[in-house]
Amino acid sequence: MGGDGNGGTRLGTVLARLRKERGIPLRDMARKLELSAGYLSQIERDLAVPSIQTLAKIADAFDTSIGRLFEQADSLDARPMVVRREARKIVLWRGSTSRNELLVPDLKGQLEVILSRIRAGRKSRVYRHHGEEFGYVLQGRLEFWVGEERFELRRGDAIRFPAMVPHWWSKCRRAAQVLWVITPPSW
Repeated sequence: MGGDGNGGTRLGTVLARLRKERGIPLRDMARKLELSAGYLSQIERDLAVPSIQTLAKIADAFDTSIGRLFEQADSLDARPMVVRREARKIVLWRGSTSRNELLVPDLKGQLEVILSRIRAGRKSRVYRHHGEEFGYVLQGRLEFWVGEERFELRRGDAIRFPAMVPHWWSKCRRAAQVLWVITPPSW
């Protein structure tokens, strides 16, 4: 695992970031977790190591798992990694009609980045998952749906949306390429 120089992880850094991203004051989070604000502050500064029971409460409060918290902590210490074109992993979803290439080395970090090569005349299944998505059309056109809203996307267009809303693409008349950025990784 990554370290703070003392054999521990940077778990506290992850917890502080998650809390701040949600706009939750330290005292409110401490109250929710039934901890003192001082103890939670020490955990967030990696000065105290929480028990498994406390970690379970924290993971539950952030709607994640203890394992995922540690993965995020480990990813803070990860070195930058290059993914060569010829070494890209192919990601297959059940029922997918496109070729999806993973542009990041793995799905352990905060981002899932996919290059989708969509064949003409195809459509996707309906997707719905936690997080947020961003798409950028590199080539071609496609009809994209987010809930009941329809968007005609063409080369150079970008879209961002909450991934909990059902979304899919259809009516791809010609081949298209779309860059997808998803956080957290959903695959």
